[in-house]
Amino acid sequence: LAHPTDSTSNDSIKEISARTSKDLIIGLCGTIGSGLHALRTSIESRLSLHNYVVRHIHISKLMQEYFPAEYSEFEKDIESDSYNIYKGLQDLGNSLREKYSSHILAEAAITKISFHRERDNKIESPAPDRVAYIVDQLKHPSELELFRLIYQHNFYLFGVIRTESERKRNLRDEGIPAKHIDELFHRDRKFDDPNGQQTEKTIRDADF
Repeated sequence: LAHPTDSTSNDSIKEISARTSKDLIIGLCGTIGSGLHALRTSIESRLSLHNYVVRHIHISKLMQEYFPAEYSEFEKDIESDSYNIYKGLQDLGNSLREKYSSHILAEAAITKISFHRERDNKIESPAPDRVAYIVDQLKHPSELELFRLIYQHNFYLFGVIRTESERKRNLRDEGIPAKHIDELFHRDRKFDDPNGQQTEKTIRDADF
């Protein structure tokens, strides 16, 4: 399958759009500290009850898998304490959007979904009939637009909104000093940078 930065990645996108009728694609979006893990595990449990095979697509892991050179520039911070992990991943995502396109991380997730489908068709006999992909998480409106273009009838975005006090408590529980929490909040919303995370703007367009 094509790497998301290859010119041939458009062919992969066209191929996926022609054969996604049985797939369920669920995107997650939440402001930093909102606690998406609990939502994801709840969704996975409900889908399993309805006989779905659930695949978890974690975009932060795709950044390491598909962009190892860029990842290595931020690796020291990403493998540090919680504050620097958040900050390093934010910086890496922003850098990738600036270098490639505002929806490059959505392309990476779409490529990974295609990989899973090809592997299922080759290895599983028969291939799973009902597969749900949970994409964790979308951070930019352009990423959302691409998913809705490719998966027009079977993509849904879940947005998580928590009060600021709840989010601050969650981040304090992770050992992040109070002086850094407001900085992370600002970097997470960052409307003024077209390549920065625009989480709050993305959540406003959620289906649920």
